[in-house]
Amino acid sequence: VSVSVKMSLLAAICVLVTLVESLSVTADQWTLTWQDNFSGTTLDKRWTAWSNKTHGNTERELYLDTPEAVSVKNGKLHLTAYELKRPTLGPNGKMYKIASGWVDTSTEFSKHPQNPNGFSQLYGRWEINAKLPVGHLWPAIWLMPNYGICWPVGGEVDIMEPDIWGKKVHPPYQIHGTYHWSPQNCGDNHSAPGVYRPGLNFTQEFHTYGVEWTPDYLTYEVDYHKYHKISRGDTGDHLPKHPMYLILNNAIAPFESPKNLPQSFEVDWVKIYNKKF
Repeated sequence: VSVSVKMSLLAAICVLVTLVESLSVTADQWTLTWQDNFSGTTLDKRWTAWSNKTHGNTERELYLDTPEAVSVKNGKLHLTAYELKRPTLGPNGKMYKIASGWVDTSTEFSKHPQNPNGFSQLYGRWEINAKLPVGHLWPAIWLMPNYGICWPVGGEVDIMEPDIWGKKVHPPYQIHGTYHWSPQNCGDNHSAPGVYRPGLNFTQEFHTYGVEWTPDYLTYEVDYHKYHKISRGDTGDHLPKHPMYLILNNAIAPFESPKNLPQSFEVDWVKIYNKKF
């Protein structure tokens, strides 16, 4: 075989290898399935704000959809905890002195009327760029199953919670990422927590909180730094197997009353990706 033929064959092989590598990279890339940059003055139709609702965990706020509690302005979502002008009766018969904001993308399973425009997804990447409020508040970014099932069967993916349990809570110096599940029984909580301790003040700047969810693992990130990974084997094959929806809320920690209200949990943007598994 002549040198020219060999060179031609070598060139063809190089082109083929490059093409295969290109196809492999393309197949592995994440595709953006939804994003919200909060560029207007109202919530996107995929969101629903809680109105006159409460949550568990002995939280001390009444979730309202008032402009003081939930607002979109200056390119950001503001979920604000503030003092009510007078104690207000909640749906559970208790009186509340503080209101705050909760929004989620549920379509089928939540404490509000169904929103057919909501958003849920099976597997993918969730990235949320946010700045935490000052003081002993409990903002959270989390995922829940988008169908009727008791907690924690079906799983709960807590993408971001500040350290309200430790002593360094003014301001939060560490971030928690946790997965909750149960093999089959309601209330039988198993959890796999992870903690990120970079020594930063998360109330001063915006940071990107994320989770990557595949059939085989959950990986938690802050500013694209991976700090916690949970495999399917770690849970006895109980990673989530159904589409999940996104929740953003600004709760009041049950351990003390904040004295610096109003305080906002600010969200700059949300990006959600998926790919073939």
